[in-house]
Amino acid sequence: MFVEASDLDNIIGIYSNNIDWELNKSTILQTAQETGVQIYRITDPEEFSNYDKILVLGGHKAYIDKYMPINIAKDFLNDEEKNNLEENDDVLIKDIVNPFGINPKQKLTIYAGTDRDLTKQIPLGDWDLRYLTGEFVGEGLSNIIEFMIRTRYDSFDTDVDMMNDAFEWKFSEKNGGLYDPLVPNDRYLLYVEPYEGFKRVTSNFEDYIFNKQRFSKDNVIFLTYPKNNATFSNFKKEINKIAQKSDKNDFVYIYIGGHDQYGEKKTFMDGDIPYKTIDKIIDTINSKAIIIELSSCLDDEYMHILKEGPCPRIVSSGPIFSYPAYNLARRETNKIDKNHDGYISIKEMIRYLKNTENDSGLIDLDNIASKVYLGSYNFINKSYWQKPQE
Repeated sequence: MFVEASDLDNIIGIYSNNIDWELNKSTILQTAQETGVQIYRITDPEEFSNYDKILVLGGHKAYIDKYMPINIAKDFLNDEEKNNLEENDDVLIKDIVNPFGINPKQKLTIYAGTDRDLTKQIPLGDWDLRYLTGEFVGEGLSNIIEFMIRTRYDSFDTDVDMMNDAFEWKFSEKNGGLYDPLVPNDRYLLYVEPYEGFKRVTSNFEDYIFNKQRFSKDNVIFLTYPKNNATFSNFKKEINKIAQKSDKNDFVYIYIGGHDQYGEKKTFMDGDIPYKTIDKIIDTINSKAIIIELSSCLDDEYMHILKEGPCPRIVSSGPIFSYPAYNLARRETNKIDKNHDGYISIKEMIRYLKNTENDSGLIDLDNIASKVYLGSYNFINKSYWQKPQE
């Protein structure tokens, strides 16, 4: 059959003899339904050119029949791989890009086991760490899911944005979320705290951001007293850097602590700045979402000034970022994690603090706070990459 080029991302061709197909059919078809992929069996090798993505079941010893008239694994497995399959009870996945030398976008993947029962184990395996540690352990996506959604089976972070593939697929746009395991959803954080008394708190927050939520140090700026000079001049400079670096796929987090002044002003180390001026500076950022956290005495009264911009915004007030040693630790409980998956959204954070401390407000005009997270850290597993809880 001929497939229109625009449809190729959701089309996969399967090349297999009938026994291997029958052994793996239910797994493949169920996964295709879950991922929204269309599956077609290829029975004529001349049809390979119609597909950008092809899965071959069985290795170089798989028998041929009318459904698989040619064993092409023989041509793509090298001698070492063939010998290993023959001499050991082993399994392998092999990807070949542009296998026939005519389509640079085409990828052929071989699932091969020493026998058909071992081949059957491959689709449901989870091998992200196999080639790093030798363990057949992964982040929670089976090999066949990773094949269909086009993430890497040998890496838990395909797009290298420091959030694992399972998290980004679970909360992907295709599943009603905001993330994408194939496109970097980079995260930027500007943390401004001009008040001297928060020095220890800032240090604790750095540990949480870098070691648990795995923010890139290149994307995090701390303007604190007196270490990094929390002035409005520096605030403008750093916002401009973020505006230049970030794109429509990214999330930008801005925390501003310190004191407020009457007249809708925020105190920086170089003076009191109108909230409307701060809003105009933040308007230069056009990312997927901007999350603004205010922690000061009058923030509930002034937060509405920052509620809108070129891209969706979440504006909150209260000690969400400002007391990480206290509140972040407390929030990592089932009391706030309503669906018990180990991930805590911005909305869950705010709702919990509002209900327990009556000290948090939220403006979320685009209704996305329930879809935004600090990162893929799972507090149940105590890990930023491991399998999410069901």
